[in-house]
Amino acid sequence: MNLLVAFMCLVVLAGDSNTAHESFIGDGEFVLREYSYLQADYQFTKVAGWGWKSADLLDAMQQLPNDQPCATVILIGTNDALSGVPLWEFESNLRQIVELADNPILNTLPPDAHVDVLPYNAVIYQVAAERDVSVIDLYAAMGYLPQYGLQYDGVHLSTPWDSEPTDFTSDNLHFGFTVRNLLTLNALNNYGGAK
Repeated sequence: MNLLVAFMCLVVLAGDSNTAHESFIGDGEFVLREYSYLQADYQFTKVAGWGWKSADLLDAMQQLPNDQPCATVILIGTNDALSGVPLWEFESNLRQIVELADNPILNTLPPDAHVDVLPYNAVIYQVAAERDVSVIDLYAAMGYLPQYGLQYDGVHLSTPWDSEPTDFTSDNLHFGFTVRNLLTLNALNNYGGAK
């Protein structure tokens, strides 16, 4: 029996459709290629739903069993922004989500063609700084990609047409989900609690 498999780190992936989507992490199998230095031996579970706002994620997080994951990767707020949820309400929900999460890692919201997400990203950075939480800056990373790493709907991250978004080829790294997958693995490897 492989001891690494027996003691695999559990990571909770929490958020909205850009987390619930099958292209985010997929089945947890990665083709690392030039990123072979990254550890990819994680067990992933999702607490995410299409159309979820921060209040939905907060409700779901309050119902989670105490499995003590080594990290919780959180991306939430796009639907709050699209729905006009006040920033104070989003901030309150996010603070509670971070409090409930084991070893949280926050993500900034990626660009959105329909709404300005920067005020919500400012709240994410504020909460992260106050709680000493790591942040994956998806907004900045997507800025370098074609169509800002988004599908044609202008909301969801893009996916390679003919390949897996967990295969880190140079071509696939032009797509939003592939970049998010790589950034997530990198953050988990750099995070002290996720080993």
